[in-house]
Amino acid sequence: MTLYILSGKYKGFKLVTPKRRETRPATSLLRGMVFDSCQELIDGARVLDLFSGSGAMGIEALSRGAAFVTFNDLSEECVKAIRANLKIIGKENEGEVFRIDAFSLLDRLKQEPYDLILLHPPYPIGLSGYTRLIEQLGQKKHLYSPSTHLFLEIPGQLEKSLTLLIEKHFNIIKCKSRSTWALFHLTPLGNL
Repeated sequence: MTLYILSGKYKGFKLVTPKRRETRPATSLLRGMVFDSCQELIDGARVLDLFSGSGAMGIEALSRGAAFVTFNDLSEECVKAIRANLKIIGKENEGEVFRIDAFSLLDRLKQEPYDLILLHPPYPIGLSGYTRLIEQLGQKKHLYSPSTHLFLEIPGQLEKSLTLLIEKHFNIIKCKSRSTWALFHLTPLGNL
């Protein structure tokens, strides 16, 4: 699949993508939905792109004015693609790239809160993986502030199973559903 930056300073730049079949790139539709709903929050934002793949979501944020993005993916091929994409847009100093299990990274991150957290996990993590992710994020309150926005994509068949758990930890601003996926726009609960 060929991916291009959709908007911002680097609109139209072609992104390097991993050749791995396991990588499920964030489609133009998904990226457009996320960034169209939070464009006013991006300028100068600190962003966490936890399951980065090619880095398309985080690179899109940088193109639209984010100040800094933390990228993470477990695949060496994906990490190489992220670094190549940062180089393409000349933003190597505005991104840090980790190659670590996402759950371990959440335990290690200690810096100031993120303004935007992008969660586009690989579907094979299943119900138990999504449950663990939501629970862990709910406990890592130092990663976000009351004004942080989170975008979580899940498989469509898990939407009903996970909605109550999501509501236990976050405010659901909006949920867009398709037959194969659901995209939740979240903010932290008021009791940080």
